[in-house]
Amino acid sequence: MYDFKFEQLRVQDKPSYQALVNKDDNFIDRLTSLLKQIIYFDDNDLYFIALGLLLTPSALSNNLPIIFCYGKSGSGKSTFGRFASYLYGVTIKSPDDTVASLRRNLDIERYLIPENKEGEKNTILIWDDIDINLLNNNLALLRLLKVGYDRSSSEISIATQGRETISFNVFCSKVISSITNILLFNEFKELTRRTLILPFKKASVNLINDKFYNWTHLNVELQAFWTLTRARKFINYQLIVSQELQKLNNWSIDRQQLMTDIIATLCLTELLELPEIILLFDNYFKWLNDYLKSSQDNLTFLITQYVKDQTSSYSSIGIKTNIKASDLKNKILVWKNEGMVNQQITPNKITQIMSDLGFQLRDKHWSEKID
Repeated sequence: MYDFKFEQLRVQDKPSYQALVNKDDNFIDRLTSLLKQIIYFDDNDLYFIALGLLLTPSALSNNLPIIFCYGKSGSGKSTFGRFASYLYGVTIKSPDDTVASLRRNLDIERYLIPENKEGEKNTILIWDDIDINLLNNNLALLRLLKVGYDRSSSEISIATQGRETISFNVFCSKVISSITNILLFNEFKELTRRTLILPFKKASVNLINDKFYNWTHLNVELQAFWTLTRARKFINYQLIVSQELQKLNNWSIDRQQLMTDIIATLCLTELLELPEIILLFDNYFKWLNDYLKSSQDNLTFLITQYVKDQTSSYSSIGIKTNIKASDLKNKILVWKNEGMVNQQITPNKITQIMSDLGFQLRDKHWSEKID
Protein backbone atom coordinates (compact mmCIF):
# COMPACT_ATOMS: atom_id res chain seq x y z
CA MET A 1 0.00 0.00 0.00
CA TYR A 2 1.43 3.39 -0.99
CA ASP A 3 1.38 6.13 1.67
CA PHE A 4 1.05 8.90 -0.89
CA LYS A 5 -1.29 9.77 -3.75
CA PHE A 6 0.02 9.90 -7.27
CA GLU A 7 -2.47 12.59 -8.30
CA GLN A 8 -1.01 14.88 -5.62
CA LEU A 9 2.48 14.30 -6.98
CA ARG A 10 1.25 15.04 -10.49
CA VAL A 11 0.31 18.56 -9.42
CA GLN A 12 2.44 19.41 -6.41
CA ASP A 13 5.80 18.24 -7.78
CA LYS A 14 5.49 20.36 -10.91
CA PRO A 15 7.25 23.73 -10.93
CA SER A 16 4.94 26.68 -10.33
CA TYR A 17 3.93 28.93 -13.22
CA GLN A 18 5.35 31.74 -11.09
CA ALA A 19 8.83 30.56 -12.12
CA LEU A 20 7.99 31.75 -15.65
CA VAL A 21 7.49 35.40 -14.70
CA ASN A 22 9.17 38.22 -12.83
CA LYS A 23 7.61 38.29 -9.37
CA ASP A 24 8.25 42.05 -9.14
CA ASP A 25 6.01 42.78 -12.15
CA ASN A 26 2.37 43.71 -11.61
CA PHE A 27 -0.39 41.18 -12.25
CA ILE A 28 -1.27 42.50 -15.73
CA ASP A 29 2.34 42.32 -16.92
CA ARG A 30 2.75 38.81 -15.50
CA LEU A 31 -0.49 37.62 -17.11
CA THR A 32 0.54 39.07 -20.47
CA SER A 33 3.93 37.39 -20.18
CA LEU A 34 2.34 34.02 -19.43
CA LEU A 35 0.01 34.35 -22.42
CA LYS A 36 2.91 35.06 -24.75
CA GLN A 37 4.90 32.11 -23.43
CA ILE A 38 2.20 29.47 -23.98
CA ILE A 39 0.02 30.95 -26.79
CA TYR A 40 1.03 32.07 -30.28
CA PHE A 41 -0.70 34.88 -32.19
CA ASP A 42 0.84 36.29 -35.34
CA ASP A 43 -0.58 39.73 -34.49
CA ASN A 44 0.56 41.32 -31.23
CA ASP A 45 -2.76 43.18 -30.86
CA LEU A 46 -4.49 39.83 -30.36
CA TYR A 47 -2.67 39.34 -27.05
CA PHE A 48 -4.13 42.63 -25.86
CA ILE A 49 -7.62 41.62 -27.02
CA ALA A 50 -7.25 38.17 -25.41
CA LEU A 51 -6.17 39.81 -22.17
CA GLY A 52 -9.30 41.98 -22.15
CA LEU A 53 -11.55 39.02 -22.90
CA LEU A 54 -10.07 36.97 -20.07
CA LEU A 55 -9.98 39.74 -17.48
CA THR A 56 -13.48 41.21 -17.94
CA PRO A 57 -15.39 40.66 -14.67
CA SER A 58 -18.66 38.83 -15.33
CA ALA A 59 -20.09 39.82 -11.93
CA LEU A 60 -19.80 43.52 -12.85
CA SER A 61 -20.61 43.30 -16.57
CA ASN A 62 -23.79 43.71 -18.61
CA ASN A 63 -22.68 42.19 -21.94
CA LEU A 64 -19.99 39.58 -22.64
CA PRO A 65 -19.19 38.15 -26.08
CA ILE A 66 -18.50 34.54 -26.90
CA ILE A 67 -14.77 33.99 -27.32
CA PHE A 68 -14.42 31.72 -30.35
CA CYS A 69 -10.99 30.09 -30.72
CA TYR A 70 -10.70 28.96 -34.31
CA GLY A 71 -7.85 27.17 -36.08
CA LYS A 72 -6.43 23.85 -37.18
CA SER A 73 -5.59 21.02 -34.80
CA GLY A 74 -2.46 21.74 -32.78
CA SER A 75 -2.68 25.51 -33.18
CA GLY A 76 -3.16 26.32 -29.49
CA LYS A 77 -6.95 26.56 -29.09
CA SER A 78 -7.10 24.00 -26.29
CA THR A 79 -4.13 25.62 -24.56
CA PHE A 80 -6.02 28.92 -24.46
CA GLY A 81 -9.02 27.14 -22.95
CA ARG A 82 -6.83 25.53 -20.30
CA PHE A 83 -5.26 28.89 -19.49
CA ALA A 84 -8.74 30.37 -18.98
CA SER A 85 -9.58 27.44 -16.69
CA TYR A 86 -6.39 28.04 -14.65
CA LEU A 87 -7.22 31.73 -14.37
CA TYR A 88 -10.72 31.15 -13.01
CA GLY A 89 -10.23 27.81 -11.28
CA VAL A 90 -13.04 26.16 -13.28
CA THR A 91 -13.33 22.91 -15.19
CA ILE A 92 -13.49 22.65 -18.97
CA LYS A 93 -16.95 21.51 -20.00
CA SER A 94 -17.55 18.35 -22.02
CA PRO A 95 -20.08 17.71 -24.81
CA ASP A 96 -21.39 14.93 -22.57
CA ASP A 97 -22.39 17.30 -19.76
CA THR A 98 -26.13 17.17 -19.06
CA VAL A 99 -28.30 20.23 -18.55
CA ALA A 100 -28.65 19.37 -14.87
CA SER A 101 -24.88 19.05 -14.34
CA LEU A 102 -24.33 22.25 -16.29
CA ARG A 103 -26.71 24.18 -14.05
CA ARG A 104 -25.10 22.69 -10.96
CA ASN A 105 -21.60 23.61 -12.14
CA LEU A 106 -22.69 27.12 -13.10
CA ASP A 107 -24.22 27.76 -9.71
CA ILE A 108 -21.16 26.41 -7.89
CA GLU A 109 -18.74 28.43 -10.00
CA ARG A 110 -20.86 31.61 -10.04
CA TYR A 111 -21.97 31.99 -6.41
CA LEU A 112 -20.23 32.07 -3.06
CA ILE A 113 -23.36 30.43 -1.60
CA PRO A 114 -24.72 28.31 -4.48
CA GLU A 115 -27.74 26.93 -2.62
CA ASN A 116 -29.09 30.47 -2.08
CA LYS A 117 -27.55 31.96 -5.23
CA GLU A 118 -25.85 34.66 -3.18
CA GLY A 119 -22.52 36.41 -3.68
CA GLU A 120 -21.96 36.44 -7.45
CA LYS A 121 -18.37 35.75 -8.48
CA ASN A 122 -16.52 36.32 -11.72
CA THR A 123 -16.58 33.12 -13.74
CA ILE A 124 -16.21 31.72 -17.24
CA LEU A 125 -17.57 28.75 -19.20
CA ILE A 126 -15.19 26.80 -21.43
CA TRP A 127 -16.04 24.23 -24.11
CA ASP A 128 -13.28 22.63 -26.11
CA ASP A 129 -13.73 21.15 -29.58
CA ILE A 130 -17.29 22.14 -30.42
CA ASP A 131 -18.53 20.94 -33.81
CA ILE A 132 -21.60 21.39 -35.98
CA ASN A 133 -23.19 18.10 -34.95
CA LEU A 134 -22.87 18.98 -31.27
CA LEU A 135 -24.68 22.30 -31.73
CA ASN A 136 -27.36 20.73 -33.93
CA ASN A 137 -27.97 17.91 -31.47
CA ASN A 138 -27.66 19.96 -28.28
CA LEU A 139 -30.25 22.74 -28.49
CA ALA A 140 -29.67 23.59 -24.82
CA LEU A 141 -26.05 24.47 -25.55
CA LEU A 142 -26.99 26.48 -28.63
CA ARG A 143 -29.61 28.38 -26.66
CA LEU A 144 -27.11 29.03 -23.90
CA LEU A 145 -24.74 30.62 -26.44
CA LYS A 146 -27.52 32.69 -28.00
CA VAL A 147 -28.82 34.31 -24.81
CA GLY A 148 -25.90 34.09 -22.39
CA TYR A 149 -24.07 37.19 -23.65
CA ASP A 150 -26.62 39.71 -22.27
CA ARG A 151 -27.32 39.85 -18.54
CA SER A 152 -30.84 41.23 -19.07
CA SER A 153 -31.96 38.15 -21.03
CA SER A 154 -29.73 35.38 -19.68
CA GLU A 155 -32.26 33.49 -17.57
CA ILE A 156 -33.34 30.34 -19.41
CA SER A 157 -35.72 27.48 -18.62
CA ILE A 158 -35.12 23.99 -19.98
CA ALA A 159 -37.19 20.84 -19.64
CA THR A 160 -35.26 17.80 -18.43
CA GLN A 161 -35.85 14.22 -19.52
CA GLY A 162 -38.03 13.78 -16.45
CA ARG A 163 -40.18 16.67 -17.70
CA GLU A 164 -39.06 18.89 -14.85
CA THR A 165 -38.47 22.50 -15.85
CA ILE A 166 -35.28 24.03 -14.51
CA SER A 167 -34.23 27.67 -14.75
CA PHE A 168 -30.75 29.10 -14.48
CA ASN A 169 -28.73 32.16 -15.31
CA VAL A 170 -26.21 31.55 -18.09
CA PHE A 171 -24.61 35.00 -18.15
CA CYS A 172 -20.82 34.91 -18.05
CA SER A 173 -17.80 34.93 -20.32
CA LYS A 174 -17.62 31.90 -22.63
CA VAL A 175 -14.73 30.28 -24.48
CA ILE A 176 -15.48 27.80 -27.26
CA SER A 177 -13.08 26.25 -29.75
CA SER A 178 -13.37 24.41 -33.05
CA ILE A 179 -11.45 23.51 -36.19
CA THR A 180 -14.61 24.50 -38.09
CA ASN A 181 -15.73 28.11 -38.44
CA ILE A 182 -19.29 27.56 -37.20
CA LEU A 183 -20.16 31.21 -37.85
CA LEU A 184 -20.27 30.52 -41.60
CA PHE A 185 -23.13 28.02 -41.32
CA ASN A 186 -26.58 29.51 -41.89
CA GLU A 187 -28.13 27.96 -38.78
CA PHE A 188 -25.53 29.66 -36.55
CA LYS A 189 -25.29 33.03 -38.29
CA GLU A 190 -27.02 34.83 -35.43
CA LEU A 191 -24.08 33.98 -33.17
CA THR A 192 -21.86 36.24 -35.31
CA ARG A 193 -22.87 39.52 -33.69
CA ARG A 194 -22.30 37.99 -30.25
CA THR A 195 -18.87 36.52 -30.97
CA LEU A 196 -15.25 37.62 -31.19
CA ILE A 197 -12.92 35.30 -33.09
CA LEU A 198 -9.39 34.61 -31.94
CA PRO A 199 -7.58 33.08 -34.96
CA PHE A 200 -5.02 30.44 -34.04
CA LYS A 201 -2.11 29.23 -36.15
CA LYS A 202 0.66 26.77 -35.44
CA ALA A 203 3.46 28.52 -33.62
CA SER A 204 6.52 29.71 -35.50
CA VAL A 205 8.36 30.09 -32.17
CA ASN A 206 9.07 27.74 -29.28
CA LEU A 207 6.40 27.83 -26.58
CA ILE A 208 6.20 26.61 -22.99
CA ASN A 209 4.10 23.47 -22.47
CA ASP A 210 1.57 24.53 -19.83
CA LYS A 211 0.88 20.93 -18.81
CA PHE A 212 4.25 20.67 -17.07
CA TYR A 213 3.51 23.49 -14.62
CA ASN A 214 1.40 23.90 -11.50
CA TRP A 215 -1.23 26.64 -12.00
CA THR A 216 -3.19 26.26 -8.76
CA HIS A 217 -2.55 29.81 -7.47
CA LEU A 218 -3.37 31.78 -10.62
CA ASN A 219 -7.10 32.09 -9.87
CA VAL A 220 -6.25 33.47 -6.42
CA GLU A 221 -4.21 36.19 -8.09
CA LEU A 222 -7.17 37.12 -10.32
CA GLN A 223 -9.46 37.32 -7.31
CA ALA A 224 -6.95 39.55 -5.52
CA PHE A 225 -6.72 41.81 -8.59
CA TRP A 226 -10.42 42.70 -8.42
CA THR A 227 -10.33 44.84 -5.30
CA LEU A 228 -13.24 47.09 -4.31
CA THR A 229 -11.27 50.08 -5.58
CA ARG A 230 -10.75 48.51 -9.01
CA ALA A 231 -14.39 47.40 -9.17
CA ARG A 232 -15.56 50.97 -8.58
CA LYS A 233 -13.06 52.26 -11.13
CA PHE A 234 -14.35 49.70 -13.63
CA ILE A 235 -17.95 50.87 -13.13
CA ASN A 236 -16.82 54.44 -13.72
CA TYR A 237 -15.08 53.39 -16.95
CA GLN A 238 -18.26 51.62 -18.10
CA LEU A 239 -20.06 54.97 -18.29
CA ILE A 240 -17.13 56.77 -19.91
CA VAL A 241 -16.66 54.06 -22.54
CA SER A 242 -20.38 53.84 -23.26
CA GLN A 243 -20.53 57.57 -23.93
CA GLU A 244 -17.52 57.45 -26.24
CA LEU A 245 -18.81 54.47 -28.22
CA GLN A 246 -22.12 56.22 -28.84
CA LYS A 247 -20.19 58.74 -30.93
CA LEU A 248 -19.05 56.03 -33.37
CA ASN A 249 -21.33 56.06 -36.40
CA ASN A 250 -19.68 52.94 -37.83
CA TRP A 251 -20.46 50.83 -34.73
CA SER A 252 -23.98 49.43 -34.35
CA ILE A 253 -25.76 49.73 -31.01
CA ASP A 254 -25.35 45.96 -30.57
CA ARG A 255 -21.58 46.25 -31.04
CA GLN A 256 -21.34 49.21 -28.68
CA GLN A 257 -23.15 47.30 -25.95
CA LEU A 258 -21.16 44.12 -26.56
CA MET A 259 -17.80 45.88 -26.32
CA THR A 260 -18.39 48.35 -23.46
CA ASP A 261 -17.32 46.06 -20.61
CA ILE A 262 -14.27 44.66 -22.38
CA ILE A 263 -13.00 48.11 -23.31
CA ALA A 264 -13.68 49.34 -19.76
CA THR A 265 -11.54 46.45 -18.48
CA LEU A 266 -8.71 47.32 -20.85
CA CYS A 267 -8.87 50.97 -19.75
CA LEU A 268 -8.38 49.70 -16.21
CA THR A 269 -5.14 47.96 -17.20
CA GLU A 270 -3.69 51.37 -18.25
CA LEU A 271 -1.78 49.69 -21.08
CA LEU A 272 -3.41 51.95 -23.67
CA GLU A 273 -5.54 55.09 -23.65
CA LEU A 274 -9.23 54.83 -24.54
CA PRO A 275 -8.89 56.31 -28.08
CA GLU A 276 -6.09 53.81 -28.82
CA ILE A 277 -8.22 50.90 -27.59
CA ILE A 278 -11.18 51.98 -29.73
CA LEU A 279 -8.91 52.29 -32.78
CA LEU A 280 -7.46 48.84 -32.11
CA PHE A 281 -10.93 47.27 -32.01
CA ASP A 282 -12.02 49.28 -35.04
CA ASN A 283 -9.16 47.65 -36.97
CA TYR A 284 -10.03 44.27 -35.48
CA PHE A 285 -13.64 44.45 -36.69
CA LYS A 286 -12.51 45.48 -40.17
CA TRP A 287 -10.25 42.42 -40.20
CA LEU A 288 -13.08 40.21 -38.88
CA ASN A 289 -15.48 41.39 -41.58
CA ASP A 290 -12.92 40.75 -44.33
CA TYR A 291 -11.98 37.41 -42.78
CA LEU A 292 -15.55 36.12 -42.73
CA LYS A 293 -16.13 37.28 -46.29
CA SER A 294 -12.97 35.60 -47.57
CA SER A 295 -13.81 32.40 -45.69
CA GLN A 296 -17.22 32.28 -47.36
CA ASP A 297 -15.54 32.15 -50.78
CA ASN A 298 -12.98 29.52 -49.79
CA LEU A 299 -14.88 26.56 -51.24
CA THR A 300 -15.06 28.21 -54.67
CA PHE A 301 -11.34 28.96 -54.55
CA LEU A 302 -10.36 25.41 -53.55
CA ILE A 303 -12.59 23.72 -56.13
CA THR A 304 -11.29 26.08 -58.83
CA GLN A 305 -7.69 25.18 -57.95
CA TYR A 306 -8.52 21.46 -57.85
CA VAL A 307 -10.22 21.55 -61.27
CA LYS A 308 -7.33 23.57 -62.68
CA ASP A 309 -4.84 20.92 -61.50
CA GLN A 310 -7.00 18.10 -62.86
CA THR A 311 -7.40 19.85 -66.22
CA SER A 312 -3.64 20.28 -66.45
CA SER A 313 -3.12 16.56 -65.78
CA TYR A 314 -5.67 15.49 -68.38
CA SER A 315 -4.30 17.96 -70.96
CA SER A 316 -0.82 16.49 -70.56
CA ILE A 317 -2.09 13.15 -71.90
CA GLY A 318 -4.26 14.74 -74.58
CA ILE A 319 -7.77 14.01 -73.29
CA LYS A 320 -10.61 16.13 -71.97
CA THR A 321 -11.06 16.58 -68.25
CA ASN A 322 -13.32 13.94 -66.67
CA ILE A 323 -13.42 14.09 -62.85
CA LYS A 324 -15.13 11.41 -60.79
CA ALA A 325 -17.87 12.98 -58.64
CA SER A 326 -16.74 10.74 -55.76
CA ASP A 327 -13.17 12.08 -56.04
CA LEU A 328 -14.37 15.67 -55.72
CA LYS A 329 -16.63 14.73 -52.83
CA ASN A 330 -13.75 13.05 -50.99
CA LYS A 331 -11.53 16.04 -51.63
CA ILE A 332 -14.12 18.37 -50.09
CA LEU A 333 -14.33 16.09 -47.03
CA VAL A 334 -10.54 16.36 -46.62
CA TRP A 335 -10.79 20.18 -46.81
CA LYS A 336 -13.53 20.18 -44.17
CA ASN A 337 -11.59 17.91 -41.83
CA GLU A 338 -8.53 20.13 -42.15
CA GLY A 339 -10.60 23.23 -41.37
CA MET A 340 -10.03 24.70 -44.85
CA VAL A 341 -13.75 24.78 -45.68
CA ASN A 342 -16.24 25.98 -43.11
CA GLN A 343 -19.38 27.14 -44.86
CA GLN A 344 -22.43 25.00 -45.43
CA ILE A 345 -22.00 22.75 -48.49
CA THR A 346 -24.94 21.53 -50.57
CA PRO A 347 -25.09 19.59 -53.87
CA ASN A 348 -26.61 22.68 -55.48
CA LYS A 349 -23.65 24.79 -54.31
CA ILE A 350 -21.15 22.34 -55.84
CA THR A 351 -23.17 22.10 -59.06
CA GLN A 352 -23.23 25.90 -59.34
CA ILE A 353 -19.46 26.19 -58.84
CA MET A 354 -18.72 23.44 -61.35
CA SER A 355 -21.18 24.92 -63.85
CA ASP A 356 -19.47 28.31 -63.55
CA LEU A 357 -16.19 26.51 -64.32
CA GLY A 358 -17.72 24.95 -67.44
CA PHE A 359 -18.51 21.46 -66.14
CA GLN A 360 -21.66 19.36 -65.90
CA LEU A 361 -22.45 16.09 -64.11
CA ARG A 362 -22.90 13.08 -66.41
CA ASP A 363 -22.71 9.42 -65.42
CA LYS A 364 -21.22 10.28 -61.99
CA HIS A 365 -18.42 12.28 -63.61
CA TRP A 366 -17.81 16.00 -63.96
CA SER A 367 -17.05 16.56 -67.62
CA GLU A 368 -16.62 19.67 -69.74
CA LYS A 369 -19.84 21.08 -71.11
CA ILE A 370 -20.65 20.38 -74.74
CA ASP A 371 -21.37 23.52 -76.73
